[in-house]
Amino acid sequence: MSKKGAIIRFRKGYRFLSNFYDCEIEYEGRIYSSVEHAFQAAKTIDDNEREKVWDCTSAAAAKRLGRTVTLRSDWEKVKALIMLELVRKKFQDEELAKWLMSTGEMVLVESNSWHDKSWGVCYCEKCDGKGLNYLGRILMHVRDELNAKKRLGAMKWAYDAGNELNQGYKNCQSLWCPEDGRKGMVWQTEDDYWSWDVGHDRGRERTMDLAKDKVEEIVRG
Repeated sequence: MSKKGAIIRFRKGYRFLSNFYDCEIEYEGRIYSSVEHAFQAAKTIDDNEREKVWDCTSAAAAKRLGRTVTLRSDWEKVKALIMLELVRKKFQDEELAKWLMSTGEMVLVESNSWHDKSWGVCYCEKCDGKGLNYLGRILMHVRDELNAKKRLGAMKWAYDAGNELNQGYKNCQSLWCPEDGRKGMVWQTEDDYWSWDVGHDRGRERTMDLAKDKVEEIVRG
């Protein structure tokens, strides 16, 4: 697993990082053929227009059609959150999740030459590597989430019933690990995050980002 460097071309062995990659994505009642299909459909609330995007035979065609739909009034406010939602859904696929995690700590950059400096970084002569790289940053965020879930899943915690905690947190429980004897605790914060602190291993994830049964397993032991 690489710990440094960057992937700046979502092609060939890294094509799975692209929104154009073929995969089933469920969004508001329809199964789309790629993240790009679903994202372009999400731009509008007109069901007929969404169906036309759904029916596109390629992600490129869906992107072209997406430029013509009736744009929803809140699009600029919600588009980044929708992209995050769709990328999360994409990497619920176990194989794709493994591929994403296999990129280690490499920086993921959605590079282009067509002046997209929001979702990616443009390397044309004029832009010279400028861009916010929102898609790359979302991919790295989802990768971090997957790694956190994997780390939690590997812990076989048992609830330490003899050590009740009252730290001012909701659902605060003392834990210990039978494998190595480490002790720690897990709690739910007021802003609906689950946090854990065990030895040198600390983390923080929103409840919605952890499988509910995993959270309950951690709390109950």
